[in-house]
Amino acid sequence: MPNFRRVLYLVLGLACVSAGVIGIFLPVWPTTPFLLAAALLFAKSSPRLYFWMTRNQYLGSFVRNYREQCGVPRVIVYRALGFLWLTLGVSMFFTGLAWVRILLAVIGLGVSIHLLCLKKATRSPGRFTLIELLVSLGIMALLASLLLPALNRARIAAQRSVCSNNLRQIGYAIHLYADDHHDFIPALAPGFSGSVMMLRMPGLGPLGLGRLVGEYGTVPKNYGCPLSPSRTPGYLTGKWSGAGPVQAAYLFRSTDAGLAEQLSALGNQAKALVMDFCCVVEGGSPIVAHDYADVNILYTDGAIKNRKNAPAPGTLYTVAAPAAMSGSTIPECAAVWRHADLP
Repeated sequence: MPNFRRVLYLVLGLACVSAGVIGIFLPVWPTTPFLLAAALLFAKSSPRLYFWMTRNQYLGSFVRNYREQCGVPRVIVYRALGFLWLTLGVSMFFTGLAWVRILLAVIGLGVSIHLLCLKKATRSPGRFTLIELLVSLGIMALLASLLLPALNRARIAAQRSVCSNNLRQIGYAIHLYADDHHDFIPALAPGFSGSVMMLRMPGLGPLGLGRLVGEYGTVPKNYGCPLSPSRTPGYLTGKWSGAGPVQAAYLFRSTDAGLAEQLSALGNQAKALVMDFCCVVEGGSPIVAHDYADVNILYTDGAIKNRKNAPAPGTLYTVAAPAAMSGSTIPECAAVWRHADLP
């Protein structure tokens, strides 16, 4: 057992040395705690390695500084600050995500405050070579290349979850509405037919899914999708508080493409009811959901399915509309509902 413990201490000590060496080149990675732990582990496992480490020209200085409480050379602090903000600045420049830039800035500010609060030493540090600079930048670039795509994937996955949860909430509201209205789904306004993305029109008031807003457990943001840039939850919240027309991020089928008005009608089983709205507007700005990659679809039984999409109108779940579309012109949507009804 003593031999096993000594080997374990030796392996852990070597791992701490490796982690501490990384911290020499990486400003945001701690160095001294790892090297102190390594010295303690070597003292219990290998006097030869302990002697080597505490007298090493580069590594030993961290342990001696801690023991003597002589602090960190000012030049080292200024170098760390410079390389920290250089690498963070490069990362912030190449990422287009505002929240990632804010996160990097907060991290940089916190590390900078910590470095500036360290006790300063007057001794001269060893020379910092160009190779050390390149290694530092290389490590930061590698970490950024690994971290940023993972953060972006996590952000998109969270937004997809919000989108599907909003549809699920809308599905609950439709069923509650049907229970209160003799099994009828929310009706459109007089003179309207076909599918509609509108929630409210001046002079007509709420129509379609707009009849559910503020009722049956839904609020305006539930009708927005984070992955629909022009129809986000924040956009819906702001528009609903005004007096103008309001468009949702979702397309409501109503009685389009053969759907019966009564929710539990025999022919309505497993039919699509609401989906992410993708629309190519002739000569205008398109309405894009999920970057045309896929759409979430709500069915009459409350199920949510995710299906692949394509940007070409009529191919899958993207529709086309004339340039004059302002909410009163309803695009032809029967084809997308037929696609959605397929098993």
